[in-house]
Amino acid sequence: MKERLRRRGREPQEWRQQSTGINASTVYLTPAEAIELRRHVRELTDRHGDRWTNPDLRPAAARQVRVFLSMTVAPRHPRK
Repeated sequence: MKERLRRRGREPQEWRQQSTGINASTVYLTPAEAIELRRHVRELTDRHGDRWTNPDLRPAAARQVRVFLSMTVAPRHPRK
């Protein structure tokens, strides 16, 4: 991942804009909402999963894109 981020500036403009990069958010979720969020992200990536095993389905401009999602829960802090 570090190497890909280092190379980002050498990529064509359409790959440097909003199509790649790091996005971080901190939100308050219930366990059920966290499960739903993970499911939605997985559904988005699964839409293109058949392209992995069948290169004929890949559009001409398609390139391998790594999607990495890490969800962790913060420790509980006593309320003041």
